[in-house]
Amino acid sequence: TYLDHDNRVGGIRTETDTAIDDKRWMGFLKEEGRFNANWSTAIDYTAVSDINYFRDWSATGFDIKKSLNIRRFATLNFANEDWKASTTVIDFQSLELDPLTQQAYQEEYRRLPMVDFVYRNQQRNFRLNPVFFGQYIFFDHEQLTRAHRLHLEPGIMLPMRWQAAEMIPTFRIKHNQYSFNDSNDPAETVQPGTLFRGSHDISVPSFSMDNRLFLERELTIGQQSFVQ
Repeated sequence: TYLDHDNRVGGIRTETDTAIDDKRWMGFLKEEGRFNANWSTAIDYTAVSDINYFRDWSATGFDIKKSLNIRRFATLNFANEDWKASTTVIDFQSLELDPLTQQAYQEEYRRLPMVDFVYRNQQRNFRLNPVFFGQYIFFDHEQLTRAHRLHLEPGIMLPMRWQAAEMIPTFRIKHNQYSFNDSNDPAETVQPGTLFRGSHDISVPSFSMDNRLFLERELTIGQQSFVQ
């Protein structure tokens, strides 16, 4: 959509404030694609000329008009019998107005990229089964501290299933590793050590036991069949 000259932007007449851009627009792109049985893509991207666009024009639902930002993403997915993985880039356009400066608030961290990978466990009964989940994210921002985060969850599980019950003990090691950069704002003055710096990591063992009972059986009384 495009409007060449809007008389009023966010309650202010454009003819009385020449600093306001009276050319207003919105554009969006949505895509879903599949190359074969393993590879697929998705894109959802929306941009507007100013933060008052959704407030002034009822172009979308109320939920978007009251949202603090527009979330845009593009993703590439892979899946087969054993693995599922995706690479996604995410950014935001801020729609929240600072009442003091009348400028848009800082946008949220971009994720450039976010990579997820999961081992698709077959859960063979009464056998040890490996489990694995991993995620890498680069948090990018023009003004704030940037960071890399690596999250790994390797483990094993032992499914034990019977007709009336099942027990699934699972053991995992959860590992997080962070690598921080200082703020990108050269005008920021802080005391040494007040910003995140360097690399930090933590590993935590985790154990869970999932139990389930199936309280159901077939019952025959005379010639009538029931489910109890």
